[in-house]
Amino acid sequence: MENASPIPVHRFVIDFSVYYAVLPPVPEHDRSITLVVLHGFGQRCDRFIAQFGPLAEAGITVVAPQAPNAFYVKFETRTVGFTWLTRYERDQAIRDVVTYLDRLLDTLHVRKNVPLQPLYVLGFSQGVSMAYRYAVYGQHAVAGVIACGADLPPDVAERLPGERPFRVLLVHGRDDTVVPFAKCEEAEHLLRHHRIPLDTFIFSGGHHIPPEALPKILDWL
Repeated sequence: MENASPIPVHRFVIDFSVYYAVLPPVPEHDRSITLVVLHGFGQRCDRFIAQFGPLAEAGITVVAPQAPNAFYVKFETRTVGFTWLTRYERDQAIRDVVTYLDRLLDTLHVRKNVPLQPLYVLGFSQGVSMAYRYAVYGQHAVAGVIACGADLPPDVAERLPGERPFRVLLVHGRDDTVVPFAKCEEAEHLLRHHRIPLDTFIFSGGHHIPPEALPKILDWL
């Protein structure tokens, strides 16, 4: 444990509220595809999901879970953002998030008839690591991962190609100063090495998902 001391710290499991947003598909274009979108560090699910409106209009069910950990992104203005995990008890945090996503998808499937086959997961920035991890560790089979602006986590790379195949779409800006484009190239090399079905969408821009990526994502789905 980080900053270990002689005094032991014990784990205690409680019920805990989490939040999510959903964009239902336009009925006449319903494709029976669900896309889970995982936001980046410091973002919120309601604001993050808004950019995927064109996919819902094209018949995709879009689900945006909100990361479980809140903090002040800007303390002076009390602006709240959310993060998926930190280095503190990282392995346990990953297990907790995977369980959270499992339970959320189960609930949406039963209560709102959200389809789980095929299921795709998109991550942006920090959310990419959890998208890959859900594809590897999650209860529900993931047909594909869309990795926007991030690298491939080492713990996932170690498990490739794995017993649960999924394809990958890499979306990255050449001018990204948060996660350099070299990280995308490294991920591409590793994925191709493991013969993971792979496509890429490279754009001239920085650390974001550009509107022009949405048609590519829709075609890929």
